[in-house]
Amino acid sequence: MTKYGLAAGVEANDLQNELLLYDSGRDSVHVLNATGRLILLSYLDGRTTEEIEELLMETCRLKSGRDLKKDIGRFLEDLEAKKLIKPAR
Repeated sequence: MTKYGLAAGVEANDLQNELLLYDSGRDSVHVLNATGRLILLSYLDGRTTEEIEELLMETCRLKSGRDLKKDIGRFLEDLEAKKLIKPAR
C-alpha cells in the first residue's frame, strides 16, 4: 500500500474523538469521525494496514471476515482525491 503524508497546506488538529483537517490553500475544513481519526493518525504514525486492521477490530469490536483492508484503502484514496493527503516520497 502507498505511504501517505499530509498534503502541503493541510493542518491536522486532534479533537479527541474527531480529527479536524484544515486545508489553508482552499480555506476548507474536513472533520473525520473517530474511526477516520484512528485510521489516519495510525497511518501517519507509521502503522501498516494490517496493524490498523487489527486495531480497528479491537477498538470497534468488529468481527473477523470483513474486508477492512479494502475499506482502509478506499478511505485513504478518498482523502487523496480531496488533496488532503499525498503519497510520501
